[in-house]
Amino acid sequence: MASDLTDPNGKPSGGGYAVKLLLIGATGTIGQAVAVALSQHHEVIAASRSSEMARVDITSPTSIRALFAAVGAIDGVISASAPRVASRWSS
Repeated sequence: MASDLTDPNGKPSGGGYAVKLLLIGATGTIGQAVAVALSQHHEVIAASRSSEMARVDITSPTSIRALFAAVGAIDGVISASAPRVASRWSS
């Protein structure tokens, strides 16, 4: 019975299929939409260069290693990140 696999908020629980996902680039336009969609059924750890809880600089291997050490075990990684390009377009 499907209702036995969900909590009161409709998220999978117990024998459900919820997974713990790390979303890098979660504060960008695409990342925000991905976070909303995935958080309906999964635990999403939102990481970005401006995140207070999971801050990462994707240009720094040290920062990336620190992020993975901080979040612990995860089931998957999604990257919606991109380098800043605004300054490139303003000249």
